[in-house]
Amino acid sequence: MYQQRTHGSEFALRTLQGGGVDARFPDHPPKAMPRHGWIQDPSTQDTKRFHPDEKNWNRDPRVFVDSGRPFPNQPPLLTTRVHLRRETAEQLWKELLRVGWQPCRPQWGADVDV
Repeated sequence: MYQQRTHGSEFALRTLQGGGVDARFPDHPPKAMPRHGWIQDPSTQDTKRFHPDEKNWNRDPRVFVDSGRPFPNQPPLLTTRVHLRRETAEQLWKELLRVGWQPCRPQWGADVDV
């Protein structure tokens, strides 16, 4: 098993029977929103990316929340971006966890391994 930290989120890769690799997050993902975090609805694959607005972080901490949906072998469908106060973004993260969304590995952008 291989473990990696990506933007504050730890996940493990394990080999599947017949080859291939499966990404797994810890059995008990942290309830607190990571500074850079990805969360996904397992039933629809709708995904949200939480990342800080670095320009204003010290003065007025805000977080960008990008929404979209990844597609295999195609570019993702990015639908919205909102700019939230850190506290509001943390409440959204906790609510998404509460209703069954799960932290996931990066789904689009420079963070994705091809």
